[in-house]
This record gives sequence, C-alpha cells and structure tokens, in this order.
Amino acid sequence: MKQDKKSEPVHDQAQLQSELQRYAPKIQQFLEQVNQIVLDKQQQTKLALVCLLAGGHVLFEDLPGLGKTTLSSSLAHLAGLKFQRIQFTNDMLASDVIGVNMFNQKEHQFEFKQGPIFTQILLADEINRCSPKTQSALLEAMEEGNVTVDGVRYELPQPFWVIATQNPLFQSGTYALPESQLDRFLMRLSLGYPSRYAEKLLLQQSSRQSLIASLQHVFSEDEILELQQQVHRLYVSDAVQDYILDLAEASRKNRHGLSTRGVLALKKAAQAHALIEQRSFVTPDDVQAVFVAVVAHRIGLSEGETQQLLQRISFYLTFKQLHGLQLEVVAQQVGQAGENVQLHLFFQQDTPQLRYLWIQVDQQLHKLALSEAKQQYSLAFYTAQRGKFHYPAIQLYSVYPFGLVRAWTYLYFNDFAWIAPKAAQHTTENKHNRHNEEPDLDEFRELRSYQLGDSLQAVSWKQVARGQGLYVKVFEQYQNQQQLEIDYAQMPSTSHEEKLSLMMGLVEQCEQQQCAYALYLPQVELPAACGEQQLLLAKQLLAQA
Repeated sequence: MKQDKKSEPVHDQAQLQSELQRYAPKIQQFLEQVNQIVLDKQQQTKLALVCLLAGGHVLFEDLPGLGKTTLSSSLAHLAGLKFQRIQFTNDMLASDVIGVNMFNQKEHQFEFKQGPIFTQILLADEINRCSPKTQSALLEAMEEGNVTVDGVRYELPQPFWVIATQNPLFQSGTYALPESQLDRFLMRLSLGYPSRYAEKLLLQQSSRQSLIASLQHVFSEDEILELQQQVHRLYVSDAVQDYILDLAEASRKNRHGLSTRGVLALKKAAQAHALIEQRSFVTPDDVQAVFVAVVAHRIGLSEGETQQLLQRISFYLTFKQLHGLQLEVVAQQVGQAGENVQLHLFFQQDTPQLRYLWIQVDQQLHKLALSEAKQQYSLAFYTAQRGKFHYPAIQLYSVYPFGLVRAWTYLYFNDFAWIAPKAAQHTTENKHNRHNEEPDLDEFRELRSYQLGDSLQAVSWKQVARGQGLYVKVFEQYQNQQQLEIDYAQMPSTSHEEKLSLMMGLVEQCEQQQCAYALYLPQVELPAACGEQQLLLAKQLLAQA
C-alpha cells in the first residue's frame, strides 16, 4: 500500500509538539529559578538558555561586578552538568586550559593530564585577560568538541558548553578576542546595571552564592542532550529560511556582514527560542528575538547599532516587496442585492520572487503571498441595496519582514457596479391581470404531441400515466406567444422597489426556462432576448431605474 508522504511530517510535528509539552514545566522552572538569582534580567537569562539548548557557547561582556559570573554559575548549577571554572590571567598558558603530557617515571611513558576544559560546562572567567595564544586554545574545543595534544585527539564530555565572560576592551590588561574565536560564540550578551528595585532586593537578601547552593538541579545530562536533539527537529519553513537569507544578504551590503557560520547560528538559535516558546516550528518572531545577540559580535557592532541595522534592513526589505510589482484591477460591473460583487486583482512581477503582502479593505486584512510571475486574488464585497455601488479604496502594504516595519500604497478606484434588486415571486389572485405573468399550467386549451424544445413543465403527465404518449398542454393566451413581456406598469404593486423586485423575479424565471423576455420600464425598453448578455442588461436597467 502506498503511503501518503505529506502526512508523515504532520504526524512528526504532532509527536514533537507532545514531547515539547512534557519539558515545558522544567523549562519554566529553570527560568524562574535563574531569575531568582539574577534579578530583573529575564531577557538575558532566556537567551542564555537558548544557547544551552542550541548547543552554542555564550559570551557575557560587561563591566566588572554586574553579575556575569553569578549568572554563569547559576546556569551551570541548574543545568545539572559537571562544572569547571577557569580564572584567566595574563600569565596563563594554553596547557593550563587543555592539559599536558607528563612523564610517568613508574610506567616509563608519557601520560596525558586533562586540563579543566574536560568538563561539560566550562566557565571561562575574564577570558580576555589572557594572551591571544591562550585564547586560541579554546578554538578547536568550541567548534568540534575535542582537543588535540601532540597529535592525539581527545574527546570532550557531552554536552560541552562554554560560558565566557569578558571585560570591555577599554579596561586595562585586556586583549581583544580574535574574530575567529568571537565567531564561535553563538551569542554575546550584556547584563547592564540592575534597576533600583532589583538593587534594593540585593541589599536585603543573602549572598548570591548561598542562594545558588540552595537550589536543586532542574535538568539532568540526558535531558539536556535530548532537548538539544529536539531543537534540530523543529520545522523551519521556506518563508523563514528566505527571511534569514534576506537578513544576511542585506547585512553584507557595503560592509563586512554575517558569515555563513553566522547564518547557521541564527537558524539554530531561532529553533531553540521556538522550543522554549513550546512550538514545534520557527516563526519570524524567533529570528528577530535572537538576531541582535547572534549577529552583533560577528560584524563588530554594539547591541544598539545592530538593532538599528535590523531596522534599516527591515525597511529595505519591506519596500523591496512593493518594488517591481505591477497590478491590474478588473471590477465586476453588474451585481444583485444580497449577493457579493467581485474585485479581481491581477499581480505581475518580471522576476518571480516570494513577496508577502497584506490587503486592507474596510478594516479587514487579507494576507497574500506572491511567488509566481502572474497571480490573481479576488476580493468580495457584500451589496445590500439596489443602485450604484462604489468600490472602496484599498490599502496594499508590505509588513515584511513580518511586522517589524510597514510600507504601503493606496489604490483608489473610479469603478462601480450596478446592483439589481432582489428577486421577488410574482403572486396575485386576479387572473385577468396576468398578461405578462407565467401561465397557469392548469388552464390549457388543447393537447399536442411533444416537440423537441418544449418545456417539461407543460407536459400532461395524466396522458403519460394512462400510456397515451407524451403530450404537452397548449394555452389559449400563450399559444401564439414566443416571448414574455415584463411590463413595469402591469406589476401588481404600488411600491417602486417592489415592482422592480417582481420584475427581477420574472427575469430569473425566464432565464431558468430559457424563455425570451422583453423588459418595459419607464422611459426605457429592452428588446426580447434570452441569455447571459440579456440578463446583464436587464439587471443594469433594473438597477438604474
């Protein structure tokens, strides 16, 4: 039996969503307990957890004494992983981090003595106080999860997470991290000064280290590894992937922009952010939430400058959505009260690309994704009354990238539609005043044989039941009449609107029976005919009457 391949991802996503719900309470508990230690820094603690789940390393940069080490210690403790701390100094060697081969006199051979890097969570405190040579010792470990000493490769425990802190470069005794090492940190975060309320709580409470020691581990090693695997399973749609690529491409204009490793890091961080939000798929909001922290240190900008860059890129991408787009509008000219009239929008683009547009009409939003060279979209407008209906102005705008900024244009129309009245059934008790009504099928003069084209409503079913053959009834007042004359003056009503509605009802009945009809209105007549064109003319005349 052939399986439906399209159903498999849906099932996988449903299963993944169920697994994410199982971890949701622990993720919430982790964030709550971290925020009890580091006050008033919810965004930074959340992004730090994003780094852990994404399997990326995090760099905290700030002035001394603002809680970088405290936050790192609390993250390591709550994650439930093996923890080592290195206090970097200017005289530290690479072997002090990685380890060294030492000669064992008893065994008469060299043995490798592991350095503090052989742990699951490594707190590299004040990493920029050591020399660039020592800093580079972390490169292989951070990228590949192993180290090489004297040609021998040693695997590091998994998961392996580096939490590094550094002081600003204007501080004395600091060395700038090389770009190659900065690029290996998934994020760079800054805590900044706490609020007055948070600082007062710090004065009233006990030391942070005693609070950290009192907390229980939230996760285990297996749970962290499983969550890291779940992050890679989160669905990233083509639209979100295109958004990430657009951001990267725009960041490279006239400057050193985001690297390919940075693009991959942005996607991975967005997936981890979506997992924390308990979603099995990534949205553009996830990309925007992690963009500054992931990109700033890679392109040499501050957080504020990167945020401004994101705004500029957003404006560029938004207006680009409207550039080179041609639009043709075709409006329905004739409608009927109680029904919708259609406004057809034909979009054309010389170079097909994915465009995200919103169409706003009368406070209603219509989302539209254009991907083909030619594409049509129709808007429906309800018409309640007979007469002339003017199409409203339409606001066509782009919210790409996904709501951050907006570019728009207005479309004003001179088009209108003639709205015919609702159809009403023609009922009357005066049989002498029915010259222009449908015939009463019970009053006939004679019978004749059925001919091709005769209405089935005129068939005498009594003769059929008796087995006498197929006969039709011939009506005296209609035997020589090949058309129906619908006269405004003969309508049995004193109301102008009711007369028009009755005439509309007769028009529809004639069209259903494919009977020719003529229309007589004050100061205008419509010659007898039947068909689509005749119906449009009749509706237009009844709308204008």
